[in-house]
Amino acid sequence: MEIGSGKVGITSYLKQQVIGVDIAFNDYPSLSYLKEHIYDGSTLEYQDNSYDYVISVDMLEHVPETKRKKIIEEMLRVTKKFMILAFPCSNKSILYEKKLERIYIRSGQPLPKYLREHLQYGLPEEKKIVRIIEQGMALRNQSNYEMKVIPNENLRIWYLHELCKSKGTVFYYSSMVIMKVVLFLMPFLYSAGDCYRKIIFVEKR
Repeated sequence: MEIGSGKVGITSYLKQQVIGVDIAFNDYPSLSYLKEHIYDGSTLEYQDNSYDYVISVDMLEHVPETKRKKIIEEMLRVTKKFMILAFPCSNKSILYEKKLERIYIRSGQPLPKYLREHLQYGLPEEKKIVRIIEQGMALRNQSNYEMKVIPNENLRIWYLHELCKSKGTVFYYSSMVIMKVVLFLMPFLYSAGDCYRKIIFVEKR
């Protein structure tokens, strides 16, 4: 199951059926591997431990902070083996997003939807999310589990990526080709130093 999947989600990479959960889906059909399920952020209509893997990537920052706890608790409830939760965080990430906002404003361009929602709802705090997971596991009397947090996507590389987007399609795609070549040759750069995102792995045992 993928929470906040949109029309595609991880089915771009995982060629098997995935339950895609989101607040809405547009009129275009999803890929054949994605089975759509509407979810308003309150209660998932599935039994406990229904799915071996429950994943959510860059979703928490698009919902109000007051709803995040319930969403994470529901993810933990339906997870049988592994929950994977990825989200941008840290004060430095916020500063870079505000820097990007100023660039869009100065150029007279509208803010991208993702950036507008990040600024509206605020980025999640790693410590708060970890605490919610710990409390959620305690609530379910699940003491036998392992949680690991790893950094993801160098902050300056992320910023360069988004800056290229703001310059237009031609500039963006040509810059991305160069960036992908550099990262292919030096993949250690991708998650080195200050990172834009954290990925939390929770394994139930």
